[in-house]
Amino acid sequence: MRQYRIPILVGAFLWLVQVCGTNLPPVWGIASEQPGWADVFGEVDANCRATSGPRGWCGYFTDPNKTFLSYAAVAVGANGGLCSGAFIGPNLLMTASHCGGPEATPQSIMYLGTAVARPGSQTKSLWSLATGNMLLGAIQQDAPPVWYRGAADVQLFYCPDVMVRGQLLPPGLLLGDLDFDLREVSVNEPVYRFWWNSIMDRGNQGNLSHLLISQGMITNTSGTYGFQNTPAYSDNTCANLGASGSPGISATWQRILIGPLDNGGKKDDLNLPCTVGTRGAKAHAIFETFYLDPGLYPVQISPSTISSLGLVPELYLGWQDKDRNNVLDIQQDIELVRGEVARDHYWYNFDSRHRNVLWQQYASTLVFPDQVTPPGPPFGIVHLEATQSETLFRLDTFPLQPNTTYRVNFKLIRVDSAGSSQALQFSGPSVPSKPIPTRVSQNPVRVTFRFTTGEAPRPGIRFEATAPIRADIQVLSIIKEGSVMDFDTVDKRGGWRNQNTSGRALILPDGLTAAFGAPPDFALALTRDSSLPAASDWSAMNEHLALVPGDNYSICFKKKSSGGSLSGRAEAMTGAGVALSSLDFSSSSHAWEDACLPTFTAQSDTRLRFGSRTTGGEHILVDSITVTRVGNGTTTTSSNECELIKQELDDIIQEIKMLQELLKTATPSEKSDIIKEIKNLRKRQLTVKSRARQLGCIGT
Repeated sequence: MRQYRIPILVGAFLWLVQVCGTNLPPVWGIASEQPGWADVFGEVDANCRATSGPRGWCGYFTDPNKTFLSYAAVAVGANGGLCSGAFIGPNLLMTASHCGGPEATPQSIMYLGTAVARPGSQTKSLWSLATGNMLLGAIQQDAPPVWYRGAADVQLFYCPDVMVRGQLLPPGLLLGDLDFDLREVSVNEPVYRFWWNSIMDRGNQGNLSHLLISQGMITNTSGTYGFQNTPAYSDNTCANLGASGSPGISATWQRILIGPLDNGGKKDDLNLPCTVGTRGAKAHAIFETFYLDPGLYPVQISPSTISSLGLVPELYLGWQDKDRNNVLDIQQDIELVRGEVARDHYWYNFDSRHRNVLWQQYASTLVFPDQVTPPGPPFGIVHLEATQSETLFRLDTFPLQPNTTYRVNFKLIRVDSAGSSQALQFSGPSVPSKPIPTRVSQNPVRVTFRFTTGEAPRPGIRFEATAPIRADIQVLSIIKEGSVMDFDTVDKRGGWRNQNTSGRALILPDGLTAAFGAPPDFALALTRDSSLPAASDWSAMNEHLALVPGDNYSICFKKKSSGGSLSGRAEAMTGAGVALSSLDFSSSSHAWEDACLPTFTAQSDTRLRFGSRTTGGEHILVDSITVTRVGNGTTTTSSNECELIKQELDDIIQEIKMLQELLKTATPSEKSDIIKEIKNLRKRQLTVKSRARQLGCIGT
C-alpha cells in the first residue's frame, strides 16, 4: 500500500503563499498556428501573419486545438536568459531544471489582436512575475559554467492563485494545463512545441519575445544527452534560444509525450531561421521521467516550499510515482490536500489523470482517461459497476454554497444491465438523492436535473448504486444557477466544440474586458466556413449547459465584430437537431452589443450553437452568455421532474424523523447540534416545497 504523504489538511491561506509569482494578475500568452509562414521563414511564428510582404500585424489564427492548449505555455526567465515551460496542473509549472535551478522567473505574454478589433489596443503586453521557488527537480551543479542539469532535466514549481475579476483561482484553471501521454515513443511520431524567442522581422515587433510553435516528428529513440548521458529521444522540431524547457506535445493525442527540451539546434543567433542547421531537439520521454531509477539519477527537493504546502518533503525523494498510478506523487498530494476549487462552473471530462485523483472509486468502478494507459474505450469514460446497493464514485471535497441551486448534466452512454428501473442515483451529504432512470440500452441518454442546497451544506457529491448496475457515463457538468458563461476558466471553455469538425471551437483572449495589462478575458470566435452551406455552418456548440427539461429559459449574450459588418445566427436546439429558439443577428460595431434568443422550453437534450453567416477572414466574438430560467414552467414540467422533487421531500421528512429519534437519547451537547440540523432540514423542506408549488407538482 502506498505510504500516505500528507500529515494534515491545511487551511486555504497556505495556497496564497507567494512561491512562483505575485498576487497581481499576470498577462498570459496565447498561440495558434499560421502555416503560411513556414514557406517564407522555414518555421511558424505562432501569432503573426502578413498583410503585405513579410511584415504584418500579430493576431490569432484558426487551429482551435493548438490554440486551446497554448494558453498553458509560459516563458521562464533564469540565468539571465529565457526558457519555456507549461502548466501541468492547477498550480504546477514544469520546465527544464537547467533553466530554473532553485529559482525561476515566469513571464507571460498576451497578443491582443488587431487594432481594428480593439481601437487603440497594444499588439503585445508583457508581464514579468516575481522570482519563484522550486518544488523538486533533477538539479546538480556541474563544473563551470554552472548549469543546473542532470537526470531528466525536469523541474517543478508551485505557482499561487491569482486574483481575476474578484475571484481567486489557480493559474492552471484559468489557462488550462497539459496532461501527460505515457506511451512508449516511436520514430516518425508527429510532435510540436510551444516556445519563446525574439522575432526581429515580424510586424515591427522589435526584439520582444514571441510565442512560437515548432512542428516535427520523432527521429531517434536510442540516444543520450546531458552530463550523465541519460537516455534521450530526438525530434526534428526547430530549437533556438528560448526553446529549452518546452515540452514535446503529441500531435495525435494532444498531450505531453516528450519532457522539457534539454538541448538542440543552433543557439547563437536569434535571427537565424529554422533551417536544417537549427532543427533537432533532445529530451526524455515523459514516461521515463516517472520511472528513472532514483539510485542512479537522484532528485533534489525544496524542503521549505514543500513544507509550506502541508506536505512531508522527505517522502518525495526517490521514485516519483510510488504507487504507479501514472500521476506524479507530489502533484497528486498537492491536489488532494487542497481538494476541489470553488467556482461557479465545473466540467469533468474524466480524461485528465491528475484531476481524476480527487475522485474515489468503489466496487468495480473504472475510469478510462485515455485509450492507452490502460487500453480502453475513448477518452473520459467512467464505468460504474456493482452487484448490490453501494457507493460507486464520489468526490468528497466538492464545495457547495449555501442556499444555492445547481444544474447537473451528464451523458449515460450505455446501460448493460440494471437490477431496477432506477438502479443509479446522484447524491451527497447535503445533496438530495436524485434517482437516475437505468433502462437497459446501448443508446446514450442525456440526464439533466437541478438541486438546491440548505444554509450549511457539507461538501461532497457521489454516484450510488441502489441495485445491481453495469453502466458507463461521460462528461459531468455542474453549473451554479445564475452564473455567466464568460469562457474565463478551462471548465467553461472545455465544453465548446465546432459542430462542423467535431474538434474544439475557437476561443480567443479577446473578451469583454481584454485590454493592455489586464487579466486574461476570453471569448468565442465565430468564423464562416465557406465550404459549407450557410444554414449548416455551426462553428461553436455546447451540449453541457444543463438546461433542465420542461423549464422555460431566456439566453442572452454579448457580441461584436472583429472587422466590418458581420451576420450570425444563434440557436437552441435538441440533440436531434430540432430548433427550439433561434436568432439571426448582425454586428457592424467594434463595441459590445447585447442580443437575446426568444424564450423557449428546454427538452431532454437541449444544446446551444452559434454560426457566422458572413464569408471572409473576420470573426464574430461572443462573450458573457447568460442562461435565465423564466416563469414557473407549470405547463411544461415533466412528470419525472415532479417525481424527483417529491422523492426529495420524502427524504427530508425521513431524515428529520431519524434525527428526532436520536434527540431522545442524546447528551446535552449533542442535542444542540441535532436541533440545529433539524432546523436546517426544515428550512430546506420549505425551499423544496416552494419550488414544487411553482412547478405545479403539489397543490398550494
